[in-house]
Amino acid sequence: MSDKVCINLQDISAAGKSWNMDITAAVLMDVNCGDVDALKHVCDDAHWQGAIERAYGVYTLRGKWSVSVLRQCDRCMDKFEWGIKGECARSYAFEEPLDMEEEERADIEVVSPPGVLNLVDVLREEVWLAWKPCVICKDSCKGLCQGCGVNLNHDVCQCKGDYSDSPFAALAKMKFDA
Repeated sequence: MSDKVCINLQDISAAGKSWNMDITAAVLMDVNCGDVDALKHVCDDAHWQGAIERAYGVYTLRGKWSVSVLRQCDRCMDKFEWGIKGECARSYAFEEPLDMEEEERADIEVVSPPGVLNLVDVLREEVWLAWKPCVICKDSCKGLCQGCGVNLNHDVCQCKGDYSDSPFAALAKMKFDA
């Protein structure tokens, strides 16, 4: 792993360390690069900018990232490029700080010295945490025709819209008080 994407916490000076880099799609999708599950179908390089600072034995990482992944629309089933971005804030320490409230300590990840952080793994974790299980290609997506299954974004439905043989056809005849 390149020194560019690995940070040794013991080497962080009081001034901290910052980065502004692009991580290639190939690295993000490489199962042999890091310990966190690799991303799939990454469209282009991810931008990853951040800094890590040291104060009172706690190392605080803050960053912004963006990446595009090929996904399938849940309305029309077309594949599209899903752009995702986020901000992260994480804290690390070599031992649990006892001079803090328990709630503050819960947010600090205790790592063994020398505390090597793989920024690819951190980025992958952030993407997985921001992952949405259902996505649509655009707000105006018309989806698929319920009768014939044609993609209404590209084609005009040729079915007559007769759903009389549907088990739910009786619902269309019902009158509800408004």
